[in-house]
Amino acid sequence: ASAKEMEKDGVNVGEFQIKLLQKIEELTLYTIEQNKQNRQQEEKIKQLERENQQIKSLLERVEKLEKTKN
Repeated sequence: ASAKEMEKDGVNVGEFQIKLLQKIEELTLYTIEQNKQNRQQEEKIKQLERENQQIKSLLERVEKLEKTKN
């Protein structure tokens, strides 16, 4: 709705703008928090990938040792 329609229908544009600014701030803070969580998850994924690679390397070593034993 346009500002004129809101005024005509009894909506106080000033109050409406304040509410919009509050909502924008709320959504901005929410977005910042989501970005922070995303970065933490990305770091955790990298850590798990490194650990997974280490496990694969260890498994390969164990398999080689088993082959040489037999």
